[in-house]
Amino acid sequence: MFDHASMRRGITPAAGALAAVLVCCAAGPVAAQNHLCFAPRVTHAVGPHPYGVAAGDFDHDGHMDLAVSNAGGTFYNDGNGFVTVLFRDAGGFAGEASYLLGTNPGWIGVADFNLDGHPDIAVINYPDYEVTILQNDGTGVFTPQGPFGVGPAPNQAAIGDFDRDGRPDLAVVNTGPNGVSVLRNTGAGFAERVFYPVAAGEPKSIDAGDLDGDGDIDLAVGVFISANSGAVLLLRNLGGNFDAPTLITNTTGAGSPAIADLDGDGNLDLAVTNYNPRGLGFVSILINGPPGQFVLRGTYTVGSLPTRPYIADLDRDGDADI
Repeated sequence: MFDHASMRRGITPAAGALAAVLVCCAAGPVAAQNHLCFAPRVTHAVGPHPYGVAAGDFDHDGHMDLAVSNAGGTFYNDGNGFVTVLFRDAGGFAGEASYLLGTNPGWIGVADFNLDGHPDIAVINYPDYEVTILQNDGTGVFTPQGPFGVGPAPNQAAIGDFDRDGRPDLAVVNTGPNGVSVLRNTGAGFAERVFYPVAAGEPKSIDAGDLDGDGDIDLAVGVFISANSGAVLLLRNLGGNFDAPTLITNTTGAGSPAIADLDGDGNLDLAVTNYNPRGLGFVSILINGPPGQFVLRGTYTVGSLPTRPYIADLDRDGDADI
């Protein structure tokens, strides 16, 4: 069974030439006191220009591995971009493999795109306007499939079964023209993209989930309007096709949404970062009341220039943390 929720998390920007791994050690009385602690970070060389990272058990040994996109070889955007896969065993990260992959690999995600039971890797090449799928043979050895066109200036992407055929599809935000490109997974690759224009501003981020409770996977899109204004828009999925964007909330600067059930009522809510170039940024919590109708629950200051939020139960208390 295709598990959409399991694929939404674990993709985050990286900086520098190392992948830093932080292991959460919260348990027992530490977690009970609402504190988190992390073991000392461990760094691993992944290439000179790392951009994105995603996790999956690529070799089926029961340990989560990492895939990191590198936007260039010796120089940034020099046409020698690649993906590094770091394999983890019981003792830590012990092996790696790299795959040449176009000009400037950026966004990276993990899903079983061909439904063979093995997690594959999707990577967007920004200047090439393409996405490549690295198909996993089950042992952690990958074969490139594609590339497939995703439209001009692709930024972030979201994975979801948008047409309910059991296969993970892709939704990619584009700038110039502004909009969202949806690529339907045919089982043998991806069909030609279907483009949905976004007139409100430049789309910068995206997440996917059933926000209106009808069983179809919708899209939440963060757009940049000006240095001080942005918005998060809802694109409702109407049986495999998406409706025109409607406003969920205005933001300070570019807003970036993450979808999860934050209050435990069974409806998917939103955590939205507000990128404030003139002061401290903050996260807005929007609770989904009647499905598809959002109410601001609160805001939380998080520091300067926050980008995309990620949601997981870090202290293992059964509640979603951000």
